[in-house]
Amino acid sequence: MNTASPTLFARATTLIAVAAAATIAVACAASAQPGWTYMPLPPTSPPASASGSPGASGSPAASATAAASGSPAASGSPAASGSPGTSGSPAGNVIQLEETSSLQILQNGQPVTSIPVVAGQTYTFQITNTAGFDHDFYLGPPDKLTAGTTDGLPGVPVFSTGTQTFTWTADATSTGWQFGCTVPGHFQSMHGDLSLTP
Repeated sequence: MNTASPTLFARATTLIAVAAAATIAVACAASAQPGWTYMPLPPTSPPASASGSPGASGSPAASATAAASGSPAASGSPAASGSPGTSGSPAGNVIQLEETSSLQILQNGQPVTSIPVVAGQTYTFQITNTAGFDHDFYLGPPDKLTAGTTDGLPGVPVFSTGTQTFTWTADATSTGWQFGCTVPGHFQSMHGDLSLTP
């Protein structure tokens, strides 16, 4: 009987195990470089009710914001009827909008297609980009917005995150104006009408 066979068998088994471990280690090291890129979630703005801002407290600004969204809650409110709620100070006419990754403009979580404004009133637009990619926001004649011609128009140039603000006073020359994002490919689903009341 040959006594060297068990020793050779044990050595061959050990050699196979070491080779398998080395193969696994090489494969793991080769895959240590990820084939994907981590993309953080876009920042989210707190709901208006959580922000503690006057616009969320039932003040005239909240009514003007609700009126701007066309929500049913605003239809019978003093702000929607053109009473002092709408004609207050410029600080009271705040319009908060969100531009999203689904290429929508939202107000209070709902798509916005029309914003009522009163001639002679000053409005502060607060535009929040939660998409994580570029948006802009402008007010102007539909033909200029569609063409992306924003020179001299009120609004916010391209930005990719956070909130941008601008102030605008409605007047008779803004009859028929629209609002929207003019980044190429966005305007088709990201626009609406400024409904001007003289």
